[in-house]
Order: sequence, then C-alpha cells, then structure tokens
Amino acid sequence: LCDWSSDVCSSDLLGEVHVARDKGTGRDLAVKFLNAWAVKQDDLRESFQFEATVTSQLEHPNIVPVYVTGSTDDGRPFYCMRLIQGRTLGAAIAELHDPNRAHDPTAERTARYRELLGQFALVCKAIAYAHDRGVIHRDIKPANVMLGRFGRSEEHTSELQSHSDLV
Repeated sequence: LCDWSSDVCSSDLLGEVHVARDKGTGRDLAVKFLNAWAVKQDDLRESFQFEATVTSQLEHPNIVPVYVTGSTDDGRPFYCMRLIQGRTLGAAIAELHDPNRAHDPTAERTARYRELLGQFALVCKAIAYAHDRGVIHRDIKPANVMLGRFGRSEEHTSELQSHSDLV
C-alpha cells in the first residue's frame, strides 16, 4: 500500500509520524503509527484508534483529514493523513518576534502579523467546528498547528476527547 521512511517527522505520547508514498496514487502522506512500546497496552491502543476514528469524522478544511486506518503485518496500528508541508504555528510566532527582524519595515511586519492572525482565526474556526461536534482537543498548542505553504492552517487532532468522555 505505502512505502514509508524510517525518519520520524514528529511524535507525541501515542505515536510517531512518518512520511509515506502511496503506491497507488503516488501522493505523499503522513502516517502515524502507535508507538511500539504502547502496542501491547489495550488502553493506549483504544486511545489511538479513538483518535483516528474521531479525526476521520471531522470534515473541515482546516483539520487534517484521515484517509485510511489499518495495522502493519506485525499488528502495529496506523492511520494515514494529508501530509502538510509548512511550519508550525509556534515557528511562525517565533519568526514574528525574531529580534533580528525587529528593524524590518513597519508595513512588512504588519503584513506578517495580519497574515498570522488570519491563520489563527482559521484555527479557531476548526476548533469551534470540533467543539460543535462534541470533540475536545486536550492539547492545543502552537506546536500542534501546521501552517501550510498556501495559507492553510491545519489542526493536528491528537489528544482528542468527546464530550461524553468528560461526563
């Protein structure tokens, strides 16, 4: 189905993300695997599957879509999602406040600020959409938000929880 690299792009408590090439379509994907140490822990497997299932049901232009879920031959769960080329919101904020750019023309700094603010508004809309569907992201932070190269903001939906889980 896919060839994936051994390089880890990112990771969190439950998994690690690799870049993969879909053999059928030739497109690059992000594939998140459950961490090897967590595979034998039922509660972590369930959390990982819940994350994949809930994310796949959130149809919003600023939430990273899940394309397919599965398991490797050795039983390691994974899910494939859109690969976002860009940088994190955290990196964009750091660049905005970079002291080496403090003397950039005011108009340029203002334009960067407004662009970033617009992307942040897209993130807020994605979070509002998830909340409207009873989903809460328990780890919202700039490192979990990818800003695509063409102005898109995409929320990574790890650490999800439905409202019914909170009661």
